[in-house]
Amino acid sequence: VMGNPVDCAAGFAPGEGRIELWEHTNGNVAMLVAGYAALDTRNAAQVVANYADYKGQLKGTKVVAKKVNNVLTVAASG
Repeated sequence: VMGNPVDCAAGFAPGEGRIELWEHTNGNVAMLVAGYAALDTRNAAQVVANYADYKGQLKGTKVVAKKVNNVLTVAASG
């Protein structure tokens, strides 16, 4: 049961943004683009906005986006 106030950072790691997809039985697809902090969310959004630059790394339904040495990287999320 979620507490009050809800821990909005639960499941997120500092420095990481997440992109996740869920396919519904009616054929619709939902996408989550979020991060631990505002900058992490912006990094994940940059990956989505610049899909062509990252499409080789966007595999599966969950990935993590983060900056490593000032380079935005994308990796599968466990």
